[in-house]
Amino acid sequence: MQVKLEYLGEDRLFPGAKRWKVEALHVGTTRNKRKFTLDEMRIASRSLSFRMLNINHDSEHRLLPYPENATEGCHFNEQRMAVDCIFHVSDPAVNALIETNRINSVSIEQIPTLGEQCDEISCEQHGVAFIGMALLEMSVPPGDKDASGIVRAESFLDPVQEELLQDLLVSNGQRTCKDCTDFEACHTCTHTVMKGEDCMADNIREIKSKHPSMKQDQVIAIALSKCGLSRNQQEAWWWYHHTNELYSRI
Repeated sequence: MQVKLEYLGEDRLFPGAKRWKVEALHVGTTRNKRKFTLDEMRIASRSLSFRMLNINHDSEHRLLPYPENATEGCHFNEQRMAVDCIFHVSDPAVNALIETNRINSVSIEQIPTLGEQCDEISCEQHGVAFIGMALLEMSVPPGDKDASGIVRAESFLDPVQEELLQDLLVSNGQRTCKDCTDFEACHTCTHTVMKGEDCMADNIREIKSKHPSMKQDQVIAIALSKCGLSRNQQEAWWWYHHTNELYSRI
């Protein structure tokens, strides 16, 4: 299932703002094991109306000014079994990211006011109240896998405007990893992986040169420790398998 992000034109109440329509959260279980039932979604969908927007769930550093940037009317789409929502964005840099597909999905933020019931498979949410919406950049996967693969919106820009728009963008090389989101573990984000790979490569070369007969598993384990990439079992396990793929090329 692909979700379309549709451009609806400029917002009359906020000069320069652009209005977008998105099909966001669907009935079912998200990547982070939160289960949303049909009954809960029907009741909760309108609570997403007139809420604040942020980038990548970073409400501390990347919260967009309200009400110049906000959701508008949101409701439950019975046919699509999902939340349909209109939102407007006044920040030209953020609109540029959307139009060039650098922001290509959304993620709804919520609180289960009546708690959650968990088992080994999922945590069913009760008394769901939506409290905001995150606009996600390409490197951040949405909790709802069906909210990914957003189709690029038509920009309606002439060549001169397109050139000006590019000046607003920040290249991937200029980005730095700050705080991780609920949906992207710290040890798997792009910039952490790049730094980790460099450290692992340097240490593996050094260990192999000093101890050429040492087994691969031992080399990787020592390198993980030296690079500080084994702070918990999940991180160590991920890096162990990731480095196994790189070992032959180091």
